[in-house]
Amino acid sequence: MDDFMLGTHDLAQFLKQDRKSLHLELKEKNINPVISGGRLYLYPKDVRRYLTSCDYHYPERQIVSVQMLKGGVGKTTAVVNIAIRASQFGLKVLCIDLDQQANLSLAFNQKSEERAVWVDVVEDKATVAETVMAISPTLHLIPSNLNNSVLDKTLTTGGRNIGKAVSKYLNQIKDQYDLILIDTGPSLGAVNPAAACAADLVLLPINPDKFSMSGLKKTMEELEFVASEFLERTIPVKILFSRFDGRESSAHQLLQQCYQEFTEQMMHNYIRTSSELKNSIMQGRSIFNRRSTAKEDFDLVTHELIALNQRHDHQSAQIETRID
Repeated sequence: MDDFMLGTHDLAQFLKQDRKSLHLELKEKNINPVISGGRLYLYPKDVRRYLTSCDYHYPERQIVSVQMLKGGVGKTTAVVNIAIRASQFGLKVLCIDLDQQANLSLAFNQKSEERAVWVDVVEDKATVAETVMAISPTLHLIPSNLNNSVLDKTLTTGGRNIGKAVSKYLNQIKDQYDLILIDTGPSLGAVNPAAACAADLVLLPINPDKFSMSGLKKTMEELEFVASEFLERTIPVKILFSRFDGRESSAHQLLQQCYQEFTEQMMHNYIRTSSELKNSIMQGRSIFNRRSTAKEDFDLVTHELIALNQRHDHQSAQIETRID
């Protein structure tokens, strides 16, 4: 359970405060940490209660679709770790797995072929609420399985409006969450446009290689087409540089190229290459209960994305960024 709680050492670091003074303040507010493995943790509800009492403002609901036409760029890894970190800080998070390979569901140790998935919702075999399962009190999941392999075909038959194939049903439950993350497969089918139309933001992970750059440009062209075809607005985009290896000069060159070409769209933090990320997913454990570069990177990325700030001082809680 400590995978879904926030260490007081992490909260102190976020606040730029020493742990001793933080523990005294927690005691004054009758918030009691939990001991696990010799460390002190807080339940997400207590983190939120404490930060709210310190005048921190939790952001308005945000729906983020994580997409990229090229596979292997770390989409699912990004969804898993941003979701866990945001939920640890007290946001109510919903993850939606729209990839028929169900990697996101497997990352949360959900393997059932019997559960209702998104295609069942579209075919009126289940309500969207019936597909939701709790991973923790602040982190929920709409899983996927092989039944979603026909989702593309289902969306393109029967006169369905692709632009509303996700948003129509998500509207029924979205007010229950602060952050909704949609994981998609590397596809040009109907699912990704539907997810993009439902999103407030599309997050595009990219690896430091020329093939990812080609995939990025193609994906952005596709998003422009989707917006013109189904929406009366543009689709905001953020690019997340992932699997960055600082030892490779080509990685630095591509990072700078990407930042020069897409300055406004670039996230200011990136994810370094790390064996810890692969091992954590394979072993079903969180990167956040131990020190690692992966933990540091996803902490920065998550806070950049959710923008948790004090109401009267929007600079006070801004997380350090690596790209200027």
